[in-house]
Amino acid sequence: MHTARGMDCIDCHTQRDIMGDGNIYSKQHQAIEIRCETCHGDDITYPMLLKVTDPKDEVIRLSRHYKGPANSLGDWMAVTERKNRMTNVKVKNGKIIVLGKKSGRVYNVPLTRDADAHYIPQHRSRLECTACHSNWVVKCQGCHMSISLGKKNRLENCRKAPHKSPTTSPDDRTSWKSCANVCTT
Repeated sequence: MHTARGMDCIDCHTQRDIMGDGNIYSKQHQAIEIRCETCHGDDITYPMLLKVTDPKDEVIRLSRHYKGPANSLGDWMAVTERKNRMTNVKVKNGKIIVLGKKSGRVYNVPLTRDADAHYIPQHRSRLECTACHSNWVVKCQGCHMSISLGKKNRLENCRKAPHKSPTTSPDDRTSWKSCANVCTT
């Protein structure tokens, strides 16, 4: 999803993700400190933020090497799962933005809590974000409903599409009353 919008790997992944943090991990995914929630929050909370209070802070120092404006005292930066601040994800004009480290491009970050599509309880409790928000995964069209891919507005197509029986257990059938809220990616 992110590369399709023009972002580079380093726009999300930190130097600790790429170069390591000094610890040994048995699996590669354990070494990654970012999660979708780092920038997008979850269905209940917005992303965790910390204010830059030290002029010698690494988030100021590292951002000087990026295209675009450097971070400064008073900036509110997104915080990773390991409580490290992102160097290019911050609040600007009341919105979370990502600054492309190489491109200098500003990306507005959609927040999970503000999206209607994330209010399906079974999805929130049992699925990772990438179950829907990834270019390589199968979407609900095909398994749970028919859809015409020739039209521009996929959300409208989902709402009008005849829904098939879900492939989940009978106990989960109530979770598929409306697939339309899921088909917004």
